[in-house]
Amino acid sequence: MKRLQFSLFSTLFILSVLIVSPLQAAQESIRALWVECEGTNNTLSSKEKILECIDIAAKNNFNTLFVQVFRGHRAWYKSSFIPNEPYKRFLAKEKVDLLQFFIDEAHKQGIEVHAWANQMRVVRNSKKSYPVLERLGKDVVTRNGTGVSLWDFPHEKLPDGGMWLDAGDRKVQRFLADVAEEIVVNYPDLDGYHLDFIRIPFDVPYAGSRWDGRKGFGYGKESVRRFKLKTGWDPMTMEKTRKNTQVWDDWRRDQITEVVRTVSKRVKLTSRKMQVTAAGLCWIDRAYLSSYQDWGQWLDEGIVDALITMNYSIDSRFVNRLSRQALSLRQDSRVYIGLGSYLLEEELDAFEKQIQETLALNPDGVVYFSYDSMLKKPEMFKIVNRQPRNLVSKKKKKSTSQSKRSIKVWRSAKPKVVRSEVQ
Repeated sequence: MKRLQFSLFSTLFILSVLIVSPLQAAQESIRALWVECEGTNNTLSSKEKILECIDIAAKNNFNTLFVQVFRGHRAWYKSSFIPNEPYKRFLAKEKVDLLQFFIDEAHKQGIEVHAWANQMRVVRNSKKSYPVLERLGKDVVTRNGTGVSLWDFPHEKLPDGGMWLDAGDRKVQRFLADVAEEIVVNYPDLDGYHLDFIRIPFDVPYAGSRWDGRKGFGYGKESVRRFKLKTGWDPMTMEKTRKNTQVWDDWRRDQITEVVRTVSKRVKLTSRKMQVTAAGLCWIDRAYLSSYQDWGQWLDEGIVDALITMNYSIDSRFVNRLSRQALSLRQDSRVYIGLGSYLLEEELDAFEKQIQETLALNPDGVVYFSYDSMLKKPEMFKIVNRQPRNLVSKKKKKSTSQSKRSIKVWRSAKPKVVRSEVQ
C-alpha cells in the first residue's frame, strides 16, 4: 500500500512539473498611463504631485507608468549634455533627484517606470532657440522635397507640431542613442525606455513621394548625400517613376528604423533587462506610407519589446477595427493599445465601451493618454479600475536572425539595394 501511495505521489509530482498551468504560461497584461512632463497638472514639478500620481495609479491597479523625461530636447533628469533646467529646479526645491524619486516611490507600490523620450520632433519655439541645433548644426534639420529646411519655415507653418530632425543623418542617430544611454546608465532601476515621435512629419498623408508633389519631408542634406552615393540617384531631381520613388521611400523608412535599431541596441548593451517600447501611429498604412514609420518591421526584428498604437478617436467602431489590425501583426511580439482618454472626458460611456471592446481583443496591454486628462475627470480612473485585467500568453524573445514577415502589398517590389546599413 505504501509503495502504491509513493508511486501515485511520484506520478502526480512529475505531472505537476511537466504540465504548465494556464497561470504559469501567462502574464498579466499591462494597465498603463502616459505621464506628461509639461501637461496641465505639471506632475513632475513637486514630490507631492509625483506621490499623488503614484497613489492614484496604485489605487486603480495600474502597473506601469510611462513618464516623460525628454521633451523639446530638455531633460527632467540628471544630464551632462542636455539642458536640464526642469531637473535642476526640482532638485533645488525638493533636494532629491526627480526621476530616481519617481522610480523608488513607484517601485514601493509595485509599479514599473519607463522613461518616455521624444525622438525626432523638437517642439515649436518662436525664438528659434534650439540647443540641440547648436550642438549638432542646422543641417540636421529635415527638409522637404524642394530642399527647403524646416529652419527656414515660418514659425506658424512648421509641420506636425514643430521642428524635426532628419533621421538619415548619422549625427542624429548617435545623439539619440547617447541620450538613451545616459538615461539608462544614470537610472539603472528603470524598467524601460519608451520612444515617441519616431517618424517623419507630414501635414497631408500622401501615399509616398510619387504623389506628394515634393511637399513631403525626410530630405535632409546628409541623408540625400548618402542615398546618392549608394544608388546614383538624386531624390531632389530624379524622375518620379514607380521604381525610383519606391527605392527612395524605402530608404527613408530604413533611416527611421535605423534610429530605433541604434537606440535599442545601445539600451540593451547597457542593460539587458531594460525593456524598449515605441509609440506608433495607429493607422498602419499611414504610418508606413506617410510618416515612414515601419513599426511592423520593428516587431519583426525584435528591436522593440512592445509597440503601443496611439489609437485615439471618438469613433469607437474605428478604434476597434484599428486595434484588430494592429494585434493581427504581433505574432511573438507584444502590442499594447493606446486609448485617447483626453478625447472622451465628456463621453464616459464611450470611454468605457472602448476599453471593454479593446480588452475583448486580448491585447498585451492598454495604455491611456493621459494621466493629466484623466485627472480632470477622476471618474475615468474608476471606470478603468472596474474592468478586468487580461492574462496574456508570455511572448518568446524573437531572434533578430529570424526571417522577417513581409507585408506584400507594400513591399513586393522592394529592391535589395536600399536595405539600411548605416556605417
